[in-house]
Amino acid sequence: MMERLNSKEIIIGANCSIAPTVIFIRSNLEGNSNRIFIGDNVVIRDGSIIYDDVFINNGVIIDHFCIIREGSNIGANTRIMNSTHINKNVLIGENCRIGGLIASRVKIGKNTTSLGHLVHRYSEHGKGRIEDSPVIGDNVIIGRLALVVGGVSIASYSRVKAGGRITKDINSAFKE
Repeated sequence: MMERLNSKEIIIGANCSIAPTVIFIRSNLEGNSNRIFIGDNVVIRDGSIIYDDVFINNGVIIDHFCIIREGSNIGANTRIMNSTHINKNVLIGENCRIGGLIASRVKIGKNTTSLGHLVHRYSEHGKGRIEDSPVIGDNVIIGRLALVVGGVSIASYSRVKAGGRITKDINSAFKE
């Protein structure tokens, strides 16, 4: 059963702006701290839902109607764009722009823009099965509605075009 967190379970830094319609949820998952940490100068806009065990670093902006699930860590000065869904235990580096759907356990490096969907293959059926998740390097750009599928790695400085589909590793990229 899920329930709202109380104010003692949410640690909020200085100079934050959190819309009154933001919902903080305790998922009651075993091993969760039932706390949320929000750094300094964070903005969380209307309609967003933040689950417990989430760490939001300084200067993060979370736009309208975003969902951030348990155990995720959002790097400093990152922007989570409108209606983004970040699943459990996602690690996002600093200075990123993130949109779309991010599957559980995805790792995204610093200075990365991802406007697509980073998902599992969903080839294993049944509760408790864990599939590999995408790993995205630093300074990567993933275009709007691109699809990154399964446990692929995308090297730093790579570019994925809008609407592209990645199912294999990208091991090298151009450097700026």
